[in-house]
Amino acid sequence: MKTVEDLYKSPILDKPKVPYLKKIHGDVFTLVAGLENTLSSINKDIRPGVREFIGELSDSYEIVVFTLESKEYAEQVLKLIDPKDKIAYKLYKEHAIETKGKYIKDVSKLGRDMKRVIIMDSAVESFQLQPMNGIYVTPWSGSCNDTELLGLLPLLKEIVSERVEDVRMALRNYRDSKLRNIMSTYYH
Repeated sequence: MKTVEDLYKSPILDKPKVPYLKKIHGDVFTLVAGLENTLSSINKDIRPGVREFIGELSDSYEIVVFTLESKEYAEQVLKLIDPKDKIAYKLYKEHAIETKGKYIKDVSKLGRDMKRVIIMDSAVESFQLQPMNGIYVTPWSGSCNDTELLGLLPLLKEIVSERVEDVRMALRNYRDSKLRNIMSTYYH
């Protein structure tokens, strides 16, 4: 029997059980992508290349979208982004942890080996608990000439084709390479 308090509980306060994802068997890579400013804009526009990005990676990665938006809002956007239903899991604000009034994505609660998890987001704080697993994606400005997602395909495909043992090492090498490119632009 539900109490009056149960009837007025906010769904955000009802924390999902950990691990968030069903157990899997085998050598699977998990790609966790942010929604807002990573795959889409606040006004539900779709970032260029997002369908191709998801389509090309869905056979190699377990794709998870993790948003800090409400489920109702996110579902509307996800229907536009993923009409072929290639995204394996969708996580929402209630899956995030609240710290000092801010919500943070903790991918360690997915129930996956962190050596096989990549989180890509336009908000660095989204992967502050697992920075070695993160790829920073430039927030989408709405430009139809944006190639950010398609530019990540070679890296993500190589991780799979090379059967990288620990994605954190591959991502560190990627970040170091990007930093060297930036440094060479400014100091040469």
